Parts: sequence; C-alpha cells; structure tokens
Amino acid sequence: MKIIIEAQGQFAGQGSDSFFREKLEKEFGKFQFINSLRLKFKSVKSDQVEVSLLAYTENGPDLFGSSVSQDVKIAFNNSIRKIQPQVEKYRVKHYQNI
Repeated sequence: MKIIIEAQGQFAGQGSDSFFREKLEKEFGKFQFINSLRLKFKSVKSDQVEVSLLAYTENGPDLFGSSVSQDVKIAFNNSIRKIQPQVEKYRVKHYQNI
C-alpha cells in the first residue's frame, strides 16, 4: 500500500513520518482493497492542526476522515477513528471473507 504524507507550514520536514506510516500500516495494511492512503497536515489556526486522511480503494469510493486539534497525534488518531467505520462498511459490502 502506498502512503503519501503531505505537510504544510510548521509541519513540513518534522521527520516524524515513520511514526505515522507505521500506524497507518498497522491499521489499514491488512485491507488489500486499499490502494493508497494520503495523510495531510495543515495549520488551521496558530495553535491548531487539521489532519485529513484519504483512502483510495480499488473500484470503489474514496474514504475520508478529518479532525482538528491542538495536538497532532490526537488529530491523527481521530482521523483514523473517523475512517475506520467506512473501511469496515466497504469491507463487509465488497469483501466479506477478509
């Protein structure tokens, strides 16, 4: 699975890509129908960050989750929590035996 990480502003080049990549691989690596993930960090206000996660599925809709928080890891985890039910619904509908 391909993982693309985009960071804008203060988050560009922080070097914590490996933490986010490992977490995404752990959460979504078992789903073979997910072709790639796009993780995006964006400053919303001086003290908040928006983390958005987009999953591209094969032959299906893109799945999206987004969260805003003062803590990057909290926003990241909330984005994962928002997209997990969508992934599960897609899995049950199209790949019941996975």
